[in-house]
Amino acid sequence: MNQLFARMEAVLPEPPPKMTKPALVDEVLKYIQGLQVELEDLSEKRKAAQKAARMRRALHPTPAPNVAVTMCGSSALVTVISKRQQDLFSKILHLVARFQVELVGASVSTASSSMFHHIHIKVNIPLCSSVFSSHCVWQACKQDFSSEALEEALRQLVSR
Repeated sequence: MNQLFARMEAVLPEPPPKMTKPALVDEVLKYIQGLQVELEDLSEKRKAAQKAARMRRALHPTPAPNVAVTMCGSSALVTVISKRQQDLFSKILHLVARFQVELVGASVSTASSSMFHHIHIKVNIPLCSSVFSSHCVWQACKQDFSSEALEEALRQLVSR
């Protein structure tokens, strides 16, 4: 019995020095009730924070990835705007390299929760290669660089 009272006393964050056993039981019960009230209060705060976050997302939704490939002669400007993702820039460069084009320049910048990737490439015509992605295979052959295929491949990469 003494061990049970000792364990009960250990539950209290600041046990009083000398206390009768009935007073100890009363103190432990008060402490447990206080914890229950604190738990309810924290649960309400969490629910309110989750509701506020849902409202913020509804008012300011995360934009869908924006991908564009703009051609000008044998040059192309690849623009990808997306939410922040770790290693996305290197993945984009790796994907662009699969199209066997010459990389002229590349940059990335961030603002808020968005990333802006700009890649300047030069298309080496004639071009005949296969580009493999997780879902599709694109062919860019017969002296025709397929900017649409590159654009679609980038959309799939960014959407993962």
